[in-house]
Amino acid sequence: MSHADFKTIYSIVKELNTKVHINTPTNVITPHIEPSKYTLYEAEINKIPVVYKNENEIDDSVTFCKIMIIDEPEKLQEVLDFLPKEIYDNYTVVRSAPFFLEFLNKAANKGTALQALCNNINMPIESTIAVGDEENDQHMIKLAGLGVAMGNARDSIKDISNYITKTNNEHGVAHVINKFILNK
Repeated sequence: MSHADFKTIYSIVKELNTKVHINTPTNVITPHIEPSKYTLYEAEINKIPVVYKNENEIDDSVTFCKIMIIDEPEKLQEVLDFLPKEIYDNYTVVRSAPFFLEFLNKAANKGTALQALCNNINMPIESTIAVGDEENDQHMIKLAGLGVAMGNARDSIKDISNYITKTNNEHGVAHVINKFILNK
């Protein structure tokens, strides 16, 4: 991701009157003087600081891991409905939470990460299990030998999964481990 990518996505943010932030390896950068509650949440869960930079201070000196449009779920649906085809052609676009819409390098997703891991440890992809609940999990769920949706997953994730486990609160991952790995 680059400054040019930020400018492209930020133009959408401005047109639709929503919010954006940038994840870097060390912080969350926002061009909004008052950071969104979702920017603050992102910083809290990743234990990194929020840094304000005005639009003109965000340049190629920033290490862009991903750019996120953050807002209420209904507003993000409006953004999704607005996005032109070229955005999908140039980026991996996924919701990682109802209020997070992520824009990543086209080659960056959990599926490519799973494939890279398998290549590194010389494991066939067919021997893997991937468990997820949000749209950012879709690539790995489709690619894994066994794609599993959490019981509380989005319907779109359940639809592409081979198996639906229990919810997060019901220890769905432990259920998958017991059922498919430990054979209990």
